[in-house]
Amino acid sequence: MTQILLKDRLKEAIRQRGINASELAKQAEVKPSFVYDILNGKSSNPSTSKMARISGALEVTLPSLLGIEEMTTPYQGEFSEYVVISSILAAGCGSSGGMVVEEKKGEPYYFRRSWVNNRLKTEPENLRMVFVEGDSMTPTLCQEDMVLVDITKQNPSPSGIFVLFDGMGLVAKRLEYLPQSRPPSVRVLSDNPQYHAYEHPIDETEIMGRVVWFAREI
Repeated sequence: MTQILLKDRLKEAIRQRGINASELAKQAEVKPSFVYDILNGKSSNPSTSKMARISGALEVTLPSLLGIEEMTTPYQGEFSEYVVISSILAAGCGSSGGMVVEEKKGEPYYFRRSWVNNRLKTEPENLRMVFVEGDSMTPTLCQEDMVLVDITKQNPSPSGIFVLFDGMGLVAKRLEYLPQSRPPSVRVLSDNPQYHAYEHPIDETEIMGRVVWFAREI
């Protein structure tokens, strides 16, 4: 069976939508060159976040535009190795005190499975996408940065950046384990010096997971 390329799927979706490439770029808030490079076959592996905007403007699903829904066997088509990562808009504590990480979902994001396995050394089902709010972690993390959180990594040793539930919502903070503390505690730090550090017992700290990757728009 002939493989339908991304450029051909995009051309057909544009035709059915009744717009041209320049209009699509404007509606999707991407550069026209991004659209034209795909249509001309110069880009077969574009940014999935930008492709999500393209699919929204075309009123089609991202998987259908990428050809994921057509895949029935591994390696059939250029996007067969992509996996879905859920984005989390809100989370909180369950009645038993445990972390609830799927209380309210946002749109899905797509990553290459081999990158998740080999670079992040985890499985796709262990990851959640969270958007940073506020300025407490600047300049390391800024408002609207995208962070991938590994929800299996809730141990604050070694120290690192974690996403926590602070009673109001999800926040990104740097955690340092205090080995001599009684009860066992962590120091919660913000990279922005305007925010003060504080200590908190580990068993009372609702850790969603460790931040393992981030991205931001320029």
